[in-house]
Amino acid sequence: MKKRNIYIGWDIGGANTKYCILNDNTIDCKIKSCELWRTTKEIQKLISEIHKKFSNKYNLINAISMSGEMCDIFPTRELGVKQILSFFNNQKSDNYVFSKNKKFIKINKNISSDLIASMNWLAVATYLKNFNKNIIGIDLGSTTTDVLLVKNNKIFNKRKNDFTGLSSYELIYTGCLRTPILAIANKIKMRNKFYNVIPENFASIADVYNVLSVIPYKYNYTNSSDNRPKTNYYSMKRLARIFGFDYSKSHKNTILSLSKKIMSIHLSKIDYIINYHIKDKYSTIKDLKIIGIGVGRELVRRICKKNKWDYRDFMDYIDIKKKKGITSVSDVAPAFALSHLIKNEYDETKKNRL
Repeated sequence: MKKRNIYIGWDIGGANTKYCILNDNTIDCKIKSCELWRTTKEIQKLISEIHKKFSNKYNLINAISMSGEMCDIFPTRELGVKQILSFFNNQKSDNYVFSKNKKFIKINKNISSDLIASMNWLAVATYLKNFNKNIIGIDLGSTTTDVLLVKNNKIFNKRKNDFTGLSSYELIYTGCLRTPILAIANKIKMRNKFYNVIPENFASIADVYNVLSVIPYKYNYTNSSDNRPKTNYYSMKRLARIFGFDYSKSHKNTILSLSKKIMSIHLSKIDYIINYHIKDKYSTIKDLKIIGIGVGRELVRRICKKNKWDYRDFMDYIDIKKKKGITSVSDVAPAFALSHLIKNEYDETKKNRL
């Protein structure tokens, strides 16, 4: 009996690896903590386990993107790209990597890292560009925010790599889980009093959004700063420590008020970037859609509501049935986009052969 194809999109990051398995019209997506700066053994084990589970029954087609090549476990980003791709060697699968040309390249030893490093954002933009004519996609993840620019159904980003992404305000190093509080503000003024932020990794922005019930801890797929539970109680303790005091119930309202201030500052930073791109590229556009993507898309929705922008959720653009599980397809958007794009490419190739 001839094996059927399954398509696996991989988004291999420094802290987490996200994958999406597309089987007929069903998707199964997961996020796994694989901290590449510590070891590459976890990601290698994950890749091997997935292949072992499916390769006897299916033809596995892998579509790969990454941002983990920047981890300092690798001597250079170029060597990081090559080593990450090498994890797929000797697996029973067809392996492709997504390139800045919006094309899939069969993995080989001679691929230029400049073509494929940190191109996970481009897969999402490529997936979305035909749904609406004019789009600003805001993929607000655990660590970074990617800004996707589509104008007249064409991708308008200047970004070619992380360096140009940062300089063009299309890559912002702020997320909604792993970002340190100090990256948002070094002091908070409240009721004519200043609360200084200790420059230590005692708490993260995930604790802020947890105590405010914006992103409850069950949706937080990253480790806490102290490796203690990600509950409301421990988030309160971590936030108290970042301001230099120990938590008690008497401090609860103070911490909630400080958290609201931090959230306001954080949202204003993202709001500023969206406004910058609207004024720069879409000032005369009437049908612009702002699409919220990633674990932080609720924050994007709130920004759009405040500015009366036309908000859409990434989930509005998905019509494939998802297997049960807590992981949202939006949280693994690059992996989903890759699985969809590679399937379409295979289906088109098959149609042309008939």
